[in-house]
Amino acid sequence: MLDSSSTTAGQPPSSQFHSGVSHVVSKHSGLTPGQKKLCDNLIVLLGRHNLSGDAPTDGTRRVLWKAVFASGWDTTCPIVAPRDAPRNRTHHEAATECGTIT
Repeated sequence: MLDSSSTTAGQPPSSQFHSGVSHVVSKHSGLTPGQKKLCDNLIVLLGRHNLSGDAPTDGTRRVLWKAVFASGWDTTCPIVAPRDAPRNRTHHEAATECGTIT
C-alpha cells in the first residue's frame, strides 16, 4: 500500500484510492439529497455569469449532475488537478494591428 506521499505512475494519489468499502456514485440518482445540493453555489455562479439567472432547484441540480456523470465519470475516477491559469498578456501581445501609419 502506498503512503500519502507517494504515487505510482497512472494512479491517483493515495488519498483518492477507492477502498471498495464506500458507495460508488455514477449517476444523479445515486446521490443523497444533501450531496445533490453540493453544487448549489456553482449553479448560482453559472446563472450569474451566463446571464441565465438560474437558481438551485431540483431541475438545475439534475442538469448539472447529469453533465458531471455524462462522460462515464464516477466516484472511483481520479480527480485531475486543473491546469494553471494562463498568464496575463502584455499590452503589446494583446494589441490588434489595424493599420500602419506612413
